[in-house]
Amino acid sequence: MRQKRKKRLDSLDTWRAYLLDPKLCAKNPVFLALHDTIEKFQLPLNLFTDLLDAFKQDVLKDRYENFEEVLNYCKKSANPIGRLVLYLHRQTTDLQLLSSDYICTALQLANFWQDISIDLKKNRIYLPKDEMEQYKVSEAELFARHFSSNFRELLSFQVKRTEELFDKGKVLIDTLRWPLKLEIALTWYGGKTILDKIKKINYNTLAFRPKLGYKDIPSLLFKSLRMICRKRANR
Repeated sequence: MRQKRKKRLDSLDTWRAYLLDPKLCAKNPVFLALHDTIEKFQLPLNLFTDLLDAFKQDVLKDRYENFEEVLNYCKKSANPIGRLVLYLHRQTTDLQLLSSDYICTALQLANFWQDISIDLKKNRIYLPKDEMEQYKVSEAELFARHFSSNFRELLSFQVKRTEELFDKGKVLIDTLRWPLKLEIALTWYGGKTILDKIKKINYNTLAFRPKLGYKDIPSLLFKSLRMICRKRANR
């Protein structure tokens, strides 16, 4: 296990070297292409280093003391993705970047609450330790897949504040040009739908993993197009 961990960390250090030193790119065509894209679209390097830091954190950290620690992870693991998409589409006002951060953090959190049973198999817990204690949910209960009213209340709390982050970021969709507007609307509704599915199973993600399927596609597309059309009609 230690050897495998060291190998992953060494690989990430190599990627960082390729990223920060364009002279090394001749050895790696992927990074050669990446540096060309970075230059063409003026992509901030810190977005890539943040992602690498998040990958390294995945190797080294599997518990989170409080929600602030979870949010700090999301800032590195999720928010850079949204910002890179905006930079590639040259839509990077302060409002757009901030709203994107809200949505990306919410998407990451929704994935955490959706994947609790999966992460337990990897000895990972993203539920904040101090909030688990507050709601009287122990690690032993999680690993035993013991679903209780305490766990339900804990996850209900997490889902509610994740919904609030989605709502804060929703304004981004109004500011975007087509077709990115539709893509982000679909993404936004997809994340919200996962939270709705968690509610429908009474928050028991210890036993069930709610996910999107082909049957959800017509509904997501309809809702996204309806949102966009309503906004246009109100202008």
